[in-house]
Amino acid sequence: SKRDAAALVDSARIRQGRTWAELADHLGAPLVWTTAALLGNHPMTAQQARSVCELLGPMPILKRSKAETAMARW
Repeated sequence: SKRDAAALVDSARIRQGRTWAELADHLGAPLVWTTAALLGNHPMTAQQARSVCELLGPMPILKRSKAETAMARW
């Protein structure tokens, strides 16, 4: 679910000591959009989802879920 994916992202972000701003910079996207997208409120492209997963580390469930969600919305 979106809630589960958001919890995985937030846990990985906190575990690594990263800020939402760092994730936004990594994506080259606005802070508010990035935060909302990673919490499941805006669609992301599959490439954006992969980029975040590369930064935060392995999250197999999230990779599948976010990529499928992004593709379904486009």
